[in-house]
Amino acid sequence: MVIGLFFSSLPKEVIALAAAGIHLASTKFRTDDLLKLVDWPILVLFMGLFVVTGAFQSTGYGDQMVQSLAHGGFNLNQPHCLALTTAALSNLINNSAAVMLLLKVVDLSHPVTAYILALANSLAAASSSSAACPTSSWCNRRANWAYTFRSATSRAWVCR
Repeated sequence: MVIGLFFSSLPKEVIALAAAGIHLASTKFRTDDLLKLVDWPILVLFMGLFVVTGAFQSTGYGDQMVQSLAHGGFNLNQPHCLALTTAALSNLINNSAAVMLLLKVVDLSHPVTAYILALANSLAAASSSSAACPTSSWCNRRANWAYTFRSATSRAWVCR
């Protein structure tokens, strides 16, 4: 599947759906067991954030907000303003949704703008407990699952 995703001329969506279909049709794993591994609350959270961000953008409020900020002297195309805005939005909504929103309203003709956006986004998400909470809960659930799985298969495993 990995070779197909990176080196095939087929659409990536088709390859991913075919791989998922083969995996679900496999008799080795039960569908119930696979669906129990999905972290549904996080998935719904991301879906909701993308819907809100899309609605904010499609209504034109994103552009209006940028224009009103620029009129007040806060230009998002200046590095320090972009870094502050990215950090604030990453903590308010989510780092992925913040980048989706800001990509539509900032001038990306300068490579430095993209670097600032990525760096401020990553630092804000890593430094905030509210932004890191979904990720850490996901990691903790996966670590506990791995510990249970390894214990059940009688392998030595230390969960740190």
